Amino acid sequence: MKRTWLRFLPLVVLVGAVVGAVLLVTEPWEGGEAESSTIKYRLCNTVLEAPPIGDPLRDDVLSVAGYIDVKLEEKDGVVQSVELTPVLAVRLKRRTEGERTEVAIDPMNGTVMEGQTARTELLPILETVRREELDRSKAPWPYTDKGRPTEQVRRASFKFLQPDPASGIVVSLMHVDGDRWSAEILEVANCQSYMSITAEFPMGVAEAEPVANMEFVQPEDKAAFEAFFEAVSPKVSAFPSLVP
Repeated sequence: MKRTWLRFLPLVVLVGAVVGAVLLVTEPWEGGEAESSTIKYRLCNTVLEAPPIGDPLRDDVLSVAGYIDVKLEEKDGVVQSVELTPVLAVRLKRRTEGERTEVAIDPMNGTVMEGQTARTELLPILETVRREELDRSKAPWPYTDKGRPTEQVRRASFKFLQPDPASGIVVSLMHVDGDRWSAEILEVANCQSYMSITAEFPMGVAEAEPVANMEFVQPEDKAAFEAFFEAVSPKVSAFPSLVP
């Protein structure tokens, strides 16, 4: 089946201007089998290594949280620009305590932000924080030499291959409602490129073809983002709660 690419953001048609939409909050990133005792994470050109997540019912939990804040500026119904703001932190949630502590990291320059107090448990992870340029020669599969996953994950209406946590590519899901229709939007981004994949469901329609917009994908990321879209299931079934 031929995949469909849109030049203009379908998000504009569905929900108008969106300012301050949050793209991905994952704790931890999913996928990416660790070959050693740690998992490598990336956001922008900053990488760090952390142990696999333990059982929150039995263990204190160390995790890496990364997301990209997306602001879409539009005029007369057309998106003019996209502003991407990455945020990265290491978190500790103790099983015996009700609160969580975290230390923020600047993902642009690979440094731990000043003026923070880090608990002892976080120090081994923070010591691995470093700048490491992304090797884009590993495209087309999103920037990893580990090969493509063999099993898709499902998020609401979509089934897709989860990027490796070391790829720097993050994914989130948005749901919107309109007059006699609904839509699911899969948002894919790294620190310089943004792609939306939209499945729109008019009232009474339970299956749709996903449509990708690459208007704001930089040329050097195009192959990787195309590979991600090609791995999305070509038919998207409406999540049960979305069917009229």
